[in-house]
Amino acid sequence: MTSLSENIRFFLDRKKIDYQFFPPGESDPLIRMLASRRGLDLDRRWLWEAVEGPISIDCGEDKDWNFAMDQWLPRFDEKIFLAVTSDEFFPWPVFEMPKTSLAELLSDNIPFEYFIFDLGMENVLFETHDNQLIVTGQGTGRVSKDKLVPVVKDIVRHLVDRDLEWIARRDTGKRITVEQMRDEVDDYPGVMTMPPDEAFEKMRIYGITDQWRSIDMYLWYDGSRGDLCLRLRLTVMPGGLGFSVEDILVP
Repeated sequence: MTSLSENIRFFLDRKKIDYQFFPPGESDPLIRMLASRRGLDLDRRWLWEAVEGPISIDCGEDKDWNFAMDQWLPRFDEKIFLAVTSDEFFPWPVFEMPKTSLAELLSDNIPFEYFIFDLGMENVLFETHDNQLIVTGQGTGRVSKDKLVPVVKDIVRHLVDRDLEWIARRDTGKRITVEQMRDEVDDYPGVMTMPPDEAFEKMRIYGITDQWRSIDMYLWYDGSRGDLCLRLRLTVMPGGLGFSVEDILVP
């Protein structure tokens, strides 16, 4: 039976992609250095369960994965290390390869768990068996998810209560007017209702810099998640987080 590592090597050879392969044992010093630098627990099967200050991004659809990768891959060097964990405990095989070939490689194989990093070891990106991308490292600790949720929840609550003036007064970007907000939320069929707490845990978070996060939060109507999305930017400001309503739309 062909192993996953062999399948990956076959793909890279077939595509004439320049790479280096480090089997378990040879890759151990590299992984141990990463674990020491980023505080990873190598006794865990799934390292992402205990990383510090993670950003979690749901990728239920290909477009979500592509969008998230477009935001995060530029933070890595042109050459990345791909650790193929595949639900196994350490040690793992590692490939050094161009980051531009990652998407094609992953689409060519059956889904598997992995993480990527580069020689700088400033960031680590994990793909999990729950169709999530989890990122930890530089730029993920300043605005953590536990700080984002209360702010987003407050904004949504005022949307549900139609207190749009409250939102407009606090909006730092002023990209959308009260009238535009009202038109968008009223034109959608049904009655807007407050999402349950677990819905806020699933909001999509995109991190671009140390100082701000973009968020997509789907709004709820008649007790169910709708297709209308509240798009926000939350920014670190003196005394807390500021926000800007970037759009309210059906993506």
